[in-house]
Amino acid sequence: MKEHKPILNAGVCSIAYPNDSGGICDSPKETLVSDIIEKIQSGIWKEKVTEVRSRARNKKSLPLVLFSGKFDDGTKDSNQVSLSGYAVVDFDYKDNIGKDWKKLRKQLSSLPFVASLFTSAQGKGLKVIVRIPNNMTPKEARPQILRLLSPLGFKIDDSPRAFTTSYVSYDPDAMPFREAQPIPTEDFDKLPFELLKQIFSETFDQLYSKGNGKYFNTQAWSTYTEAQAWRCLKNAGFPKLCKDEAFEFIARERALDEVVSVRSGHDAGYYNEDGHRFLIKGSPKLIEAKQGDFRNIERLLKSRFMDPANPEQYWTFLAWLKRARKRLKTHREAYAREEVPKDEVCLPGLIIVGNQGIGKSKIFTMLILPLLGGRKVDGKKILCEASQFNSPLLEGEVIVVDDYEATSRFSRGQFAGKLKEVLFSSCVGTEGKFKNESSSNRICPIVIQLLNEERIETTPDYYSVRDKVIVLYGKIYTPLEEDSTGVFDRLNEAITRELPAFAHYLDNLELPLSVLPTPGCSTEQRVGMKHYIHPVCKKALEGNDKAIALLNEIDARAEQGTYYDKKLSAEKIQKIVGDAIEADVVRIGRLLKSLHERFPDRVEQIQSGGQCRGWRILRPLQ
Repeated sequence: MKEHKPILNAGVCSIAYPNDSGGICDSPKETLVSDIIEKIQSGIWKEKVTEVRSRARNKKSLPLVLFSGKFDDGTKDSNQVSLSGYAVVDFDYKDNIGKDWKKLRKQLSSLPFVASLFTSAQGKGLKVIVRIPNNMTPKEARPQILRLLSPLGFKIDDSPRAFTTSYVSYDPDAMPFREAQPIPTEDFDKLPFELLKQIFSETFDQLYSKGNGKYFNTQAWSTYTEAQAWRCLKNAGFPKLCKDEAFEFIARERALDEVVSVRSGHDAGYYNEDGHRFLIKGSPKLIEAKQGDFRNIERLLKSRFMDPANPEQYWTFLAWLKRARKRLKTHREAYAREEVPKDEVCLPGLIIVGNQGIGKSKIFTMLILPLLGGRKVDGKKILCEASQFNSPLLEGEVIVVDDYEATSRFSRGQFAGKLKEVLFSSCVGTEGKFKNESSSNRICPIVIQLLNEERIETTPDYYSVRDKVIVLYGKIYTPLEEDSTGVFDRLNEAITRELPAFAHYLDNLELPLSVLPTPGCSTEQRVGMKHYIHPVCKKALEGNDKAIALLNEIDARAEQGTYYDKKLSAEKIQKIVGDAIEADVVRIGRLLKSLHERFPDRVEQIQSGGQCRGWRILRPLQ
């Protein structure tokens, strides 16, 4: 074997191409490590690598890169004539199933001795280019590389040859090549703490300070003493001489204000939002989209929402579901970056009106809720009652109001006001019964109300909610076989089985123009879809509007008494409508003001000296 000598021009390696018989050529070509990474990122070998990933080609038919240095007349160790100063580390997918690969890439990218990394030829593993001292071979550097990277929690292919060679690949997200520092050869207790913090980031990510000498371990989801916390670090190989510095770092940088089980719109993890540092234990259980058949879900939804007279209702429901899933994804990604979603389209609430027996609860429980993370909050006290405590908003994404019956105009108006406050904000002030002060928290509210048809007249009026909610009128438009037999078990099983396919359909659905926002309509642009209230529901909601009822009563009497186009006082109008509208003079005046603001072509306010001096009811345009 030739004697290896340190090289002056680090970064020179070789690439061996397959010969006609399918084996590796014995005449490797000289190249640069940086050039190989650039070609992997730009896609020089994209077509062949794609065939390997689809199993249409053998991996061994790809060019082989000898990252360890320059080779002549072969690819064996005896053919190596110089060293590159680099080694390749192989994190094989089959040895690390279920691990967080995105997190690993982030951790490796932060290490000063990592020059690049890219997805392996088969598309699942990870190859990491590590800078080693010029006078060391990858085999000589192997023990220290394993020692430095093992604390990250991933198994490494530790065969000697794996540190020398790798097949080419394709990865547009490959880490661009950079000049890296050689791996440190000292013992851990002689390394600077900043480097130790990066090497042991996986262990540090599990430990948080709760104050009073207590620590929280995310692996066991339990409180630890300092001795137990140190055992975690020690077992990972952390040097004892740096123990004090480690705990000073945890107390300073990883202090917690609270630990909670769930938080609306957030995945499990550590967050620092406006100086409030907290840990969340649980994530939304989102259905993973996967292409497939969803015929039973489709026939159920069409049977309940495909109104032949109003077909846009069905597509509006799909548009709302698609928007709700996108909203949840947007919030989770933004909150993971500790940001508030910017320039985001808001999401209107969804009200499903229908008689008992049409399956409102089934559609919500088995379809809507799983597609939106599976976490629900009872919205009755939050939206419909005069409660100052709204901290339950933090406990889930889906705020459901199930068949609540508002009993007064005050509670209906309160529902509309709170609905607006919750729907169109990603950050709300919350106050709980046992909290000393209110705080601002980032949430992802998705509001749904299930309502029996006979109770729709107890909801807010049409003009209060028309730009805040989508109102669907569910009924059995097309009977299912299960409706006549009453046997829904198989349908229930099919819905559960088809959810991933339906999620894939929603995420990739191109919406028809009939449900897209009208150009120039700011309120529709704000919610990303056309306002929709089914005609049956619209008529009922309009009946809840006292102002509209007042105008209708005036119209019914105007021709008889020739009240049109005349100056009238609120007292006079109260006498005109009589007992048909239960309201005192002050209330009549407020209703007239509302009508004037909404329909200036029908109700005119007469002013003098900045004061209201009367009203003029104008004839409706023919």
